[in-house]
Amino acid sequence: MATAASRSPNSFPIPTALINPSRVRSYLLRLPLFTRFVILLATVFWVLELQTVWSVIEWGSLQPSKIGLFNGGLYRFNTFAFIHLGFFHLFFNLVCLIPLLERFEAEYGTLVTLALFMGPLAQIPAILYVIIEYSVLGWDTPVVGASMWIFLLLAVESIKTWRLNPILSIGDVSIPTWIWPAVLCIVTSILVSNASFLGHACGVLIGYVWGLGYIRFLAPPEKVLRWIEGKLNLLGRLPHYVSVDQKTYGRYGVLPTAEGGRPGDHNVPMRLGWVGTGAGQSLDLSAEPMALVFELCMPSVACDHLNATSISKIKESRKSASPSHSDFVQYTCIDCPVAGSFAYLGRHFKKSQHEFAISSISVFCGQCDDLIYHPAITRMPPTAKKRKLAQYNDEEESSMAANTSARPCGREGVRGLFNLGETCYMNAVLQMMVHNPLLASYFLGMGHPVHLCPISRDQDKKNESDSDDDESSTEKPEQKTCVACGMTDVFSDITMADLPGPAHAVNLLFASWKNIPHMSGKQQQDAQEWFIKVVEKLHEAVTPESSNRHHCDCFFHKVFYGRHNSEVTCDKCRTTSTTQEEYSFIPLDFKKQARRKKKQSSDDVKSKAIIPSVNECLKAYTAPETLSPEQYTCRNCDTPRSASKRVRIRKLPAILCLHVKRFGMKISNGSLMQEKYEGRIDFPLVLDMAPFTTLPKSEGEKFIYDLECVVVHQGDHAHVGHYFAFCKEGGKWFRFDDEIVSATTLEDVMRQEAYLLFYSLRSIGRE
Repeated sequence: MATAASRSPNSFPIPTALINPSRVRSYLLRLPLFTRFVILLATVFWVLELQTVWSVIEWGSLQPSKIGLFNGGLYRFNTFAFIHLGFFHLFFNLVCLIPLLERFEAEYGTLVTLALFMGPLAQIPAILYVIIEYSVLGWDTPVVGASMWIFLLLAVESIKTWRLNPILSIGDVSIPTWIWPAVLCIVTSILVSNASFLGHACGVLIGYVWGLGYIRFLAPPEKVLRWIEGKLNLLGRLPHYVSVDQKTYGRYGVLPTAEGGRPGDHNVPMRLGWVGTGAGQSLDLSAEPMALVFELCMPSVACDHLNATSISKIKESRKSASPSHSDFVQYTCIDCPVAGSFAYLGRHFKKSQHEFAISSISVFCGQCDDLIYHPAITRMPPTAKKRKLAQYNDEEESSMAANTSARPCGREGVRGLFNLGETCYMNAVLQMMVHNPLLASYFLGMGHPVHLCPISRDQDKKNESDSDDDESSTEKPEQKTCVACGMTDVFSDITMADLPGPAHAVNLLFASWKNIPHMSGKQQQDAQEWFIKVVEKLHEAVTPESSNRHHCDCFFHKVFYGRHNSEVTCDKCRTTSTTQEEYSFIPLDFKKQARRKKKQSSDDVKSKAIIPSVNECLKAYTAPETLSPEQYTCRNCDTPRSASKRVRIRKLPAILCLHVKRFGMKISNGSLMQEKYEGRIDFPLVLDMAPFTTLPKSEGEKFIYDLECVVVHQGDHAHVGHYFAFCKEGGKWFRFDDEIVSATTLEDVMRQEAYLLFYSLRSIGRE
């Protein structure tokens, strides 16, 4: 907000060299409706101010002496925020306002945002400014600009962040997180001569009041909004309109996360700078803990009402809770013994005002009337003490045996997936993804906002257009083709549903068929190939086509993709050529060890069979390999030469996929056929990747991985047979065989002939 008396020229050299036009365009195309309206209106007012006949600033500025009940000046409470002194003022304010307002609209919906910012959230701080400026101080300074809204929204975000990280560290100075908007207000007033300190301070104050929940009642009730949307059917057809049912409860954190400690650790101060590190430090994973790079990609707490006290109570309730084996998801209030379904706890909150209820992997917030997710409370392993088994006599045991039947596992979040026709390859990989806390936080925390997805929106418009053109048509609308939207549906169905029994992944299957044509149709596919392709499509769904893949910083790129150097050294001139390559999996050459084992078996050797290990295969993968002159031509010598080739892992992903190469080709009866190498591979529960990277040994503790999933293949070759998976949930292992889910032991998991091994970086999303 600037004082209207100090007007700046309407010119500003935009540093286009620092802006990626494709990314800016992609971001702007995803903005919700009201945010677009604000940009348009502010731009229109700026263009109008260019003419000299009529002064827009004089007409619409917030000038206390020109505001009154009877002089027609009340409109200024709404117009001043859209008027700016010049292009620089407009550009800077919009750059700061857009991400904050877009987040607010995604959180509360377009209709609520419109009502609040054309009503109380714009008028209350403006009225407060007029009262203090005119009635208390006796001044009459006119002000314009959207910076009052910016500071209001920053204060709202600071309250959200303060609930998770109470301390903000700037250099050697640590201050409470919620204070930083006030500090920024003071700094802005010092550095910018025409900035209105009082206007900014009024915005900060009202932002605090809103963030603490004291004036949330000013937002229209959801019943009223649904009634309005039902009466005005055109609202839902407006592009980028966020309806009541599409809104979310938070998306990404605004402040950097803590550098040390784990998410939810309230004693660790945050540090300003790139990705939570100190200013000026590199983002190269060869020098930085990878956890820092991923933390900004993780959605922040999806609830305004969580604080250190409530998180502590939730953790304590989890420790004392007994595991439920009901077919239905049960939620238990953390303040009283009441337990019941999702809907029942919603009614319980209205009567008792108890805020939170817990189940085995999720938390219900009564004020949000929704499930919430946060790394500190999501998927904590149950630690309840074992109860002493009751002793029964022979008659009681006979009665129980006669009246007890086996039934599927009813643990929340542990659900099977229907086989939709040779889709076991997809189901096995999906179970790994669903039970990974990092991916769960992303998809369940609105990492991919379906209502803002351009692919799904275009499909909706096409379906609506087709239905309008032929109202008598009985054909079903075409399903959505966005892989990320389909993945979001799977996470919601498996993790958030109150119904027992298996879930299905129809939308994701259809989307993968559309996006991966060579893997479409009801036929068996290779699980490893499907994993690679679906990760590529997830990456494409959130990344502009024109973006540079090798320098991408999107969530999926950091989670699934690593980078290694392929170094080839000529034996003659010792010239080394280095090529950087990305990878989404690391192949383990099982072939040599498997053949050795097979030879021992055929020779009836009674000695213990040699079992290859993951560490041995990784060592072989990064060991030097000899290339013959037929395989390599040295550029320096300009002639074929023998050479040595070596792979050096430079960066590792958050989710590491190890592919056991069990399939090869053989000649049988004059025909080339695929063969499978049987046998077990020894894989560890904890994998240290430091010895296989280019990092010094002192950095090794940053690259510890924990086993999360084992995918097993039964059959003769990759496209024939059956896939199933073993996944860890809440510290326990389960076998997922399509719709059948059964508890298993760690010993059984370690005996499997693994085809795919998935490891998760320990420092992310861990307790």
